[in-house]
Parts: sequence; C-alpha cells; structure tokens
Amino acid sequence: MNVYTETGHYQATTQELFAFLSEAQNLPKWATVFCKSIETQKDGYYTVTTTQDEELLFKIEASKSTGTIDMYMGLTTEMLWKIPTRVMSDNMGGSIFTFTLIQMPNQSDEAFEQGHQGVIAELKVIQSLVE
Repeated sequence: MNVYTETGHYQATTQELFAFLSEAQNLPKWATVFCKSIETQKDGYYTVTTTQDEELLFKIEASKSTGTIDMYMGLTTEMLWKIPTRVMSDNMGGSIFTFTLIQMPNQSDEAFEQGHQGVIAELKVIQSLVE
C-alpha cells in the first residue's frame, strides 16, 4: 500500500480556505483532474461523476475547530474510502492544506500514481481560485 501526503500553501485565510474546500459543491471547481460533476443525493451524500465517467458516492465530514475535511468516496455507503485532509494556519495570516492519498485495495500502483499527480495539479488549481 502506498501513501502520499501533499501540501499546498495559500494566501487565503484558514476560514476562507476551509469554507471553500469543505463545501462539496465546490469539488468540480478545484478537483479538476478527478471530478467532472457532482449531484446532491440524500443524507449528506453526493454522486460524483469522475473525469473517466465513473459514478461514485461521495461525502464530506468537516470540523471547523480542527480544520479537518474528511472526504469519503466509493461505490456504496458500505464501501467508502477515507481521504483525510486538513486546513491549518501558516501562522502568518495564510493557510496550509494537506491532502493524504491512501492507495485503495485492488488499485494498481500506476492508477495510484496518476491520482497522486492529479492531487499535485489540483493544489495549484486551488491556489488559482482562492488567491
């Protein structure tokens, strides 16, 4: 199993960045390598259509007090895979966003690396949207 954590640094405040990233409807704006569209379902779930035209269930559990934005995705509610992220202060008025990508069971190393490269690109997209 592979694990990568990537970090972005932003001039936006932690409140601004957290508000933007914790809103599921903003996913297609910043996760451009992964997400083509998102539709609201019920009970806090969404359907994400990926850039490969796959449909996945998606959910966010966010905590302002800790800055955590745990994202879950999978084929069913019983098979959701956690993607832990966090927004924190850079102690100078800006913010830091960490995104940990954990290889899913049966995911090839090549597919995982493509996802990793996608996260790196998406951190730059976030920068273009919040600064």
